[in-house]
Parts: sequence; structure tokens; C-alpha cells
Amino acid sequence: MRCDVLESGPLPPIRQTEVEDEPLNEPHPESDEVVLILGGYDGSARLSAFDSYSPSYDITRSLSPMTFVRSYASVAKLDGELYIMGGTHGNVWYDTVESYNPISDTWVTRPSLNQKKGSLAGASLNGKIYAIGGGNRDGCFSEVEMLDLNIGKWIFTRSMQYERFAPAVAEINNTLCVVGGYDGRNYLKSVERFDPREYSGTGLRSMSTRRGCHSLAVLNEKLYALGGYDGAKMVSTVEVFDPRTGSWMPGEQMNVSQMDYFPEIIKCAANRQQCAASTYYIHMKLSLRGKEIHNMGITRRPQQHPGKLRYTLRIQLGLSQKKIQITVGMKSDKVKH
Repeated sequence: MRCDVLESGPLPPIRQTEVEDEPLNEPHPESDEVVLILGGYDGSARLSAFDSYSPSYDITRSLSPMTFVRSYASVAKLDGELYIMGGTHGNVWYDTVESYNPISDTWVTRPSLNQKKGSLAGASLNGKIYAIGGGNRDGCFSEVEMLDLNIGKWIFTRSMQYERFAPAVAEINNTLCVVGGYDGRNYLKSVERFDPREYSGTGLRSMSTRRGCHSLAVLNEKLYALGGYDGAKMVSTVEVFDPRTGSWMPGEQMNVSQMDYFPEIIKCAANRQQCAASTYYIHMKLSLRGKEIHNMGITRRPQQHPGKLRYTLRIQLGLSQKKIQITVGMKSDKVKH
């Protein structure tokens, strides 16, 4: 048996290279897109929680929570930051605004709105944020407020033609299109175009269906109005607006009627530097796998029945609230979102 003995003395420098063990299937969220989830209801209390969810990898990460617990607020993106404005908590209506910096994972207080309101629509255009419509216990609003960071305050700009509570808005072709809503009497199917270069708003062709609490998205330079509530029932239809023809056409109907009335959810690049509020709101998040339901409108925790979950939703319909009993059937505990 042989032993090699090293002589004592200084050794030549050794260059070390560290190699991290990394599973081949480890998720890479920096290359993925995530959904940002703000607020909600956990079955016992409303939340100020703020999370990101990766649909590709089914991973949820906690981010810095909001300063306020708020429901029925609106969101918009400007200069890489996410702004949330207005809303309500209990009997209190908010005029407060805060923005989230994804690089530092912090919230910053911003200038307050001129009106306390919820169920408003929010969007950014040409370096400014617009808070559109909404309402509070006193009624529905047609006013439009604009945040100009250069002067550090919200100013009233041209009002809409109609009062609109729970409308939807999207930016298309450098203009804002405001669709549907509730005017205090009826749900609307009318559409208005807001162009800051013009003195007055322009009415566009109306949808075929009245909608409030719905979603509005842009795809391939067309507007998609999805779901909502028409004053009597939840809506499962989809309508598509083509600005080139100025007309609406039926889209593929959704399998489930959906309403836009729970915590704000927006789509965001996972690197947290370029958020895009293209999804605006999707307001039901069920985790059937863990038997937990995260939804602002659930009034009590679900009770499990053989193969089913039954729970109650408290929803906002115009300025009133109603309850809906919903039963969800499950084939197994491995049902995904």
C-alpha cells in the first residue's frame, strides 16, 4: 500500500468552479408569463394579499401585500408599474391609489382620486392613467379622471355620454373603448370611444347583448367582450368588435357563464418588468385540489358532499347584492384550476 506525502509549504492557487445541481424539469418562471392576483376572500376575511401564479408550472408565489384591503377596485399599468385605484371594503369606499414596483417588490402611495368609488374601469394611454365611471352608495358615475404624474394629481377630463357602473375598457388603436356597464336603471350594450385628440367622445355600434361586470380584451386588433350580467342572468356569450368594419359579430360561446366581480387579476411578464393588463379581470380562483376556494364573494367555507363541493357566492349586481348557490362536482381530488 502506498501513501503519497505532500511537502509542507505554499500551494499554487486552485481555481474552483461551482456547479449547481439543477433538476432537468425545474420550472424557469423568468421565461414564463404569470397571472397577478390581487385581494380576494379566503372564506373568513377579505385580503390585501398579492400573488403571482404561473399557469405553465402551476406555481403560486406570494408578493408584497397591498396597503389596503379593497374589493371592486380597478387596475392599470404605467411605466412598468401596476396601479390599483378605488374600490371598497365593508361600508367604506376608497379614493386611494397605490402602485406596485415589481423590481423592488414594494407598494407606493399615489395621488388620490377626486371621487370615492368602486367598480370603475381603469386603463393607461399615452403615459397617463384613466379612471372611468364606477360608483358608490350615492349612485353611478359618468366622470372620467386622468392621472398626470407630471403635475402629481388626478384631473377631470371629458365625461362619458352615459353613467357606467362596472363597465369594461380596453386600449385599441391608441384610443380607449368603454363597453357596457350599469347606469342605475339598466344594464347597457352601448359603446363609447375615447380619443384624447378629439374634443368629444364618439359612440360606436352597440353590442347585441347588455353587459355589466364583464371582461374586455384585445386580440389581433379586435375587441372581445366576454361574459358578464345582463340584468336578469349571467351571460356566456362572446362578442367581437372589428374597428375596420365598425361592427360586432358573435364569437365562440364560453362553456360557463362568467362575471367580472371578484379580485383583480392581470397578466404580467414573469420578469416583473413589463406588466400588461390585457386580461383585466378574471374573478374566480378555485383550488379544488386542496379543497380551498379563494374568492371574495364566498360567504362561507364549502362543505364537502360525496363527489361535490357546494358553496355560496355573494355577488354585486349593479348597486345591489344577491346570493347564488353553486355546486361543483369533482371526479377526483386531482382536478386542476
